[in-house]
Amino acid sequence: IGAVSTCRMVRFAQGRKNGAKVVALDSRQSETASKADEWISIRPGTDLDFCLAMLKIMLDEKLYDADFLMRHSNMPFLSYRDAEGQWQLALDAQGQPRVVQERTSIIRTLPAVTNDNTTDVDGTAFFPALYAPPGLKLDGREVVTVLQAQLDEVKSYTPEWAEHSTGIAASTIRRIAR
Repeated sequence: IGAVSTCRMVRFAQGRKNGAKVVALDSRQSETASKADEWISIRPGTDLDFCLAMLKIMLDEKLYDADFLMRHSNMPFLSYRDAEGQWQLALDAQGQPRVVQERTSIIRTLPAVTNDNTTDVDGTAFFPALYAPPGLKLDGREVVTVLQAQLDEVKSYTPEWAEHSTGIAASTIRRIAR
C-alpha cells in the first residue's frame, strides 16, 4: 500500500502501540514504508515470488495456528490429483468435503457449508487431521489434505529461488517469514 488514509493510519499506529512490527515491502519509499519498522525495497513485479518463499517457510516450519486451520479452513479437506495433474477436492456425491479424523484413517464427511470442521454431517464431534496418513485412499485414489497439497505446490519456492528475482537476500526472506 503506497499511501494510507487517516483511519488506516490510526489503526496502523494502534497496532504498533500494541507491539506489532511492520515491514513494508515496496520498490519505493512510500508513505507506508516511511512509517514502518523496516522497509524492504523489492524489484517491481516480484512480490509474489517473495510471498511464495515466505509461504513455504511458514508451512515447512509450521508457523501457523494449526487449531484455526483445522477448525475453520479448507486445509484439512481431502484432495487428489486428477488425470491432468490438477488438484481436486475429494467431495462426496452431494458435493460435501471429506476429511480424515486425527490420528486415524477414518474418513468423515463435513456439511457443505459450515464454520467449524469439528462436526460431521451426522452431528458427530471429532477433530480433522491436517496431515493424512501416508497412502490413504478414497474412492480408489490416493488422497492428501489441502495443506499437504499446498506443501507440495510450494516445495520449489525456496528463499534462494526468490532471492534471484526479488533482489532480497534469502536470509532476509527467512527472517521476515519467521
